[in-house]
Amino acid sequence: MTKWRGVCDRWLQIATNVNWDDNVEIAKIARPPRTCVTGDNILILVNLEAMKIIAPVILFLTIHTLAYSQKTKDFGLLKKVDEQVIFSFKLKTNNKIALLCRQKNNKYLVYRFGANDKIDLQYPAVLNSASWKLFKYSGYSRGGGPQNSAEEEHSISFINNGSIYKIYDNWASIYKEKGECGIIVKMDGRETKLAGNVRSKTGALGVLREYEDLIPNNYWEESQ
Repeated sequence: MTKWRGVCDRWLQIATNVNWDDNVEIAKIARPPRTCVTGDNILILVNLEAMKIIAPVILFLTIHTLAYSQKTKDFGLLKKVDEQVIFSFKLKTNNKIALLCRQKNNKYLVYRFGANDKIDLQYPAVLNSASWKLFKYSGYSRGGGPQNSAEEEHSISFINNGSIYKIYDNWASIYKEKGECGIIVKMDGRETKLAGNVRSKTGALGVLREYEDLIPNNYWEESQ
């Protein structure tokens, strides 16, 4: 059961932030040898040998997800009609929104920050296919086991007017809040960390693993 606890915990962490009305992308979170499908348009891969134990949990998660899918999140000016939300959250300090979207046909990737009625920052300014290469993605996942906890670390960064912006989305089964998110800004040799409200999260940065042809994972290069 320990082997799959991290998978179920992660599924719950993602499921509680799903809003199907916003066309949120969902990442595949495990790849064991045998699979099954559950939930509403969500693919969760589990060991069939453990189904008798996990089935009640899956039922709860499915109901929980459907309840959240009834909520509609309005991002106002921060999101265009033909865009899909990859990841978003509100800052703890002032409720400003950080939002990462892709155009539905992958024509561009864009980050916006501000409020529903005002965009404080959009990057890049020009939205085209070259936008994907202006971002750097770093992602790491580890399944849980007897000797370690399940965890995921994801971030996306870019440089704007000489300042480095890093949006992060981390999760571990040992976290009290089951994760952390926020923005790190490096400007003029100083680093500022803006913590995000985990409960306000929509989607997950881990989804970017599905677009490796457009934005490769640089985790191992950065770790060397």
